Amino acid sequence: MKRTLFSLLFLAIASTSAAATYESRTWQESIAGHKVFTTVVTPSPDPKGQMPWTWGNTSDSWYIFALNDLRNVRFALSFEQLDGKQRATIVYTRPEQPALGVVVKKSGVALLNSALFPRYLMEVTKGWIVDGRPNYNLKIYTDGVKDPDRGRIYADGQVDTVRTVTADVDGLPFREEGFVVQDMYPNRGFPRYLLAQRVETPKPLELSAPFMPTFPYLGIGSRSPDWYQANPNPIYFSLLSNTLEFRPYVGFHTAGMYQINSVSSKTKNFENPFVLYRFRPGASRSADLVIRGSNFKAGDRFGVAPYYLNRTTFRYSWKTADEGKWSYSLGLSSSLERPFEPGTDQDTIAKNYKSLPSRIVRAKWQAISFVHSLDGIAGSEGIYHFSAQDDAVWEMAKSGSTEPFFLSKLILTNDLILRGNTAKTLPLGSRGEYYFGLPKLPELYKSSFTGLIHLKNAQRGYWYDKQGEYFLFEDLDKDGQFDSIQRCRAPLFSEVQLEVDKFDCKEQLLHYRNKVFLISNNRIIFKTTPPMRASTTIAIPKDRSSWNAFLSVGDQSRTTFNLSELWGRFNGTTKSVGISGIDNLYTSNDNLYVLYRSRTGDSRVAIVNKHGDVTFSNIKRNPPTISYDRSYSEKLGSYVIVISVEATNALHEPGTMHIEADERLIFNTEIKTSSSKNSSFQLLVPSQSRKSQTVRIFWNDDLISSFILPKVGPQRTASINMPDRSLYYVWLGTIFSIVTSIIVAISIIWRRYGL
Repeated sequence: MKRTLFSLLFLAIASTSAAATYESRTWQESIAGHKVFTTVVTPSPDPKGQMPWTWGNTSDSWYIFALNDLRNVRFALSFEQLDGKQRATIVYTRPEQPALGVVVKKSGVALLNSALFPRYLMEVTKGWIVDGRPNYNLKIYTDGVKDPDRGRIYADGQVDTVRTVTADVDGLPFREEGFVVQDMYPNRGFPRYLLAQRVETPKPLELSAPFMPTFPYLGIGSRSPDWYQANPNPIYFSLLSNTLEFRPYVGFHTAGMYQINSVSSKTKNFENPFVLYRFRPGASRSADLVIRGSNFKAGDRFGVAPYYLNRTTFRYSWKTADEGKWSYSLGLSSSLERPFEPGTDQDTIAKNYKSLPSRIVRAKWQAISFVHSLDGIAGSEGIYHFSAQDDAVWEMAKSGSTEPFFLSKLILTNDLILRGNTAKTLPLGSRGEYYFGLPKLPELYKSSFTGLIHLKNAQRGYWYDKQGEYFLFEDLDKDGQFDSIQRCRAPLFSEVQLEVDKFDCKEQLLHYRNKVFLISNNRIIFKTTPPMRASTTIAIPKDRSSWNAFLSVGDQSRTTFNLSELWGRFNGTTKSVGISGIDNLYTSNDNLYVLYRSRTGDSRVAIVNKHGDVTFSNIKRNPPTISYDRSYSEKLGSYVIVISVEATNALHEPGTMHIEADERLIFNTEIKTSSSKNSSFQLLVPSQSRKSQTVRIFWNDDLISSFILPKVGPQRTASINMPDRSLYYVWLGTIFSIVTSIIVAISIIWRRYGL
């Protein structure tokens, strides 16, 4: 599109009809406490017209809008007919810009500083009103690009974007597609392609009443849009923000919508796609399931590094009883999943709309998160919190890490404000669980142990309880289901990051085989229970049938958690053991080991074998097997010592190992030993050239091994001889210099005096 598209309308209206004589008239009205002035300039006024749009027309008139002061012109709307088409062009000023400079004469209208301001041009072929209804078969051109850094919009008189709006058989807006034609920032990420299509309409589309009935797209007021009630005016001057706002014609984040918002016009990547579904009965435009995808192909220069990987993620959130709040959400990421190719034609989008939920839940993902917000989270886009869709997942892929550090280091927050780290936070009253590893299906189950819905194969889970505590869920026997719950103390701060290994936990409930344990700081209670019923697999909602099925087994009623109460739900014979503290707890070789200290200070262990039998015994205080290997590195000038700590059995209590070199402490650490977890350490000890060093290894302050590090380095000559030899060379040099000087002096005297 060439610059001439806008030229006739913004240099001077007189140039389009030099012989015409223009008349003007101004109306004033109060809207939401503001004075709104509408000045109409037209060569063909209707004397009978009492309103701006009846005195003027939509063929050759100007409408100039000022706010609170006639000189404060915020936008101007002009109409013309050209090549059998009707055009409406808007030039507008942003809040940070001065008012439009408008000159009204009998010969026409001129905008003095029009080159500074962005423009919006609409074009139709059959008029703005067709068969008594607004015409939504539109072509829209804009001049004005938003600076990605400064957020300001700059105009240069050329078309930057083109948008097409298409109506359905009822004349209502059905599809909207737009793309950038002049890329001012080719290396920056900003929307270059937009698509929105109504695939389903749970509630008949309603349109807001316009300011001008003859131009049914413009509105003026101070209302915030309620997309669930009626589509707001697509062109809306907000008296609150003092700016002209342009909104989607077909709707925004309402049920039945399929949207794409891509930073590339070729490969559709960012927000590809954004799809909303409604399952519950009743006429409403509120969605029950929202899916937001992000698909960057390997080699795509946009998105988050590493660029050599496919980067496919989805947010999959759904509601339950409360129609206004989101209850559950899955975050899904994978570099192995093939990026989603949506297609952009109407038929392909309709097919993708129906198949997308099933495709996602049947795919395997490397990172999966699951969130349950007990009170629900309002909004139109689902749950952002505690999500494997966070960009940090690609940092892990780049580093080769197998531990999702951005979810395992828990950040608790007491508000729902969206921030840069929202995907890493768990809000008050929410549960979050995660899996990271080899690709797996996203699967849910209702646990017969906890009574809650969990993510299968989750490595860890948290519940930030509304009572000010948090609970840690773990899978001790690695069978894909949680069998341990710890009650921990929550921080007093509004937001804090916690490392899992440093949780201050006070109580633990765990299930292993046919035993249920309740462990605190002063006792262990366990019940021998009848076989626990199998956990129930829960289908992820993907259509109306599975959504209704999910509602029938949901756990929305439980809003808090009490381990003692949960313990009381299990029937069986009980045994109690008094303790003074827990040292360790782990599974190994199909056995569960609970290492504790008795009230008399003895170290003991409770062992549950694979048959569910429990035995108690004292823990031997034998130290683990500690071996070492040493070598000398000339490059480092140090000895390299590798220390290996290997437990001789599974019943060792934690111990402290420290190492000294000539009674100098060089290493100290606490080691929790078990048969399934051995330790290895590498130390560097600088060599000594004058003497050897004695290295001693201690376990719990008992010496268990020692060895000698020989002295290393060149043997230099004794220092007493060094000054004599140096002085000899110094005297020799001095005598040579004196003799040379005498010879030169005699030679000069001889030549001068002839001696």
